[in-house]
Amino acid sequence: MKKIIEDIENNLNHNYIKGYYNIENINKETQIINYSKENKNEIENNCPKITLNKKEQINFNVQIKFSKKGINEIKFDIKTPLINLKQLFSNCNTLTSIDLKYLNFSNVKNISNMFSKCKSLNKLNFGNIDTSNVITMYNMFSLCTSLKTLDLSNLNTSNVIDMSYLFYKCLSLETLNLSNLTNEKVTNMSCLLSGCLSLKNLNLDNFNTIKVTNYSGMFWNCESLSNLNLKNFDTTNATNMFNMFAGCKNLEKLDLSNFNTMNVMNMNSMFSDCIKLKTLDLKNFNFEKVNDISFMFNQCESLKNLNLNNFDNNNVSEMQWVFLGLNKKCIVITQNQRLLKEIKNY
Repeated sequence: MKKIIEDIENNLNHNYIKGYYNIENINKETQIINYSKENKNEIENNCPKITLNKKEQINFNVQIKFSKKGINEIKFDIKTPLINLKQLFSNCNTLTSIDLKYLNFSNVKNISNMFSKCKSLNKLNFGNIDTSNVITMYNMFSLCTSLKTLDLSNLNTSNVIDMSYLFYKCLSLETLNLSNLTNEKVTNMSCLLSGCLSLKNLNLDNFNTIKVTNYSGMFWNCESLSNLNLKNFDTTNATNMFNMFAGCKNLEKLDLSNFNTMNVMNMNSMFSDCIKLKTLDLKNFNFEKVNDISFMFNQCESLKNLNLNNFDNNNVSEMQWVFLGLNKKCIVITQNQRLLKEIKNY
């Protein structure tokens, strides 16, 4: 029994399953860990990653299956409202399956890094959990490199402010359902999908981006994306678009006619390494506050038409290698002398 307890604690890294407990039905496949009301103080003292609401009674059941390599499946049945689930499963390298459908999220505000670096995770069930009070989802699934399918359509994100690095380097992710997410309070979407190399299709039609200021690296290195519909994006409050589409190597067209860039200051490497992009119409772009466009069209080797006719900012301080690697036959529409001089350098 002692060895079983040690395996559980070691594999969960931050030892949140700890304190006084009974283990029933002990065998090589499954352990059931039960907490009772009397053990409440002990749980809170030894579980820094889970804070229990002191007004509620504890009802805590965890079913764990493990193999020789370590824990590979966890199922929860927790009626007690929890508050902080930050880093709950972070670095659980052997974990392949998590069932959270009976977990009470009603008071949870922080789920940042919740599954980060779960490198073997390939199955995740949220059910209909209540996430209406969640404020931050920062880095939530980052480096879940085995995850191929993820459905978040039932999550309530109406109070979320931070979605940065949400799916960072989910290298195997092919299917992602974000269809019902409401993001009206989100301000940070930096690196949201950065490094999702296998993602081919993405529906963001319901995304509300009215308060988003930071889009840096949002689609960085989404190498398999061939189509991206951002017509519903409201970028009025955007200030940072650094690397926003950089490395989208399979993207052939991109309609940004609805983009409002009146407050954007950083466009460094915005389209860098978009090697299949053929046409880019940015005549609606407002460059008035932009101070950095370095590497903006770096290695856009297939680009045939580039409309920068509205570029009239002579106060841009950073313009290094703007057109480095640009298709030499590309027709660039602009009246700006600084840009014309830059084009001649390549």
